[in-house]
Amino acid sequence: MNWRNSILTGIVGFSGLLNVVLGLRVLSLERSLHPVPRIKSGTRLEDIVGADANGLPLTIRFADSRNPTVLLVLRPGCSWCTQNMPNWQALIREKGQSFRFIVVSLSAQDFKGYLEANKLAVPAVFPMFEKNPALGGVTATPQTIVVESNGVVGRVWLGAYTPEIKREIEAFFGMGLPIAVQPSG
Repeated sequence: MNWRNSILTGIVGFSGLLNVVLGLRVLSLERSLHPVPRIKSGTRLEDIVGADANGLPLTIRFADSRNPTVLLVLRPGCSWCTQNMPNWQALIREKGQSFRFIVVSLSAQDFKGYLEANKLAVPAVFPMFEKNPALGGVTATPQTIVVESNGVVGRVWLGAYTPEIKREIEAFFGMGLPIAVQPSG
């Protein structure tokens, strides 16, 4: 009889432990379902404090330009960013007089090499996130963010330029773009 009680106690104990482990797993899955924080139209951004591709201090001041600033948010090695590259290059080439383009890299790793390889000859910054709290909402790449000279975000496009996003961007900038990225699915 005593060994049966020991077995039952062990099973009940194991079952309780298993329930705790599964409960913690459910909580972690629920947290992962919450949307990624992101910058939205109407958000006010402070000047971006960070470093350029050479590691030198750089501050991007929105008020320094009469034209809206377009932040091209990328991460070296991001395949969607690479697929957007021909469109970003076309925007810079065609609309560089009407908009100020700035590359914002979310990673300092191979930042300079990535800019050079993709011939992005516009100012580029790796932000110091502790000095740019509003940029904490910029975690996904690629993103295209239009910021007015007063620092207020006007438009945000998240992701690669799929046909729908491409049409929106073409309408906003008043120009055609070379490619639409086909969504994977």
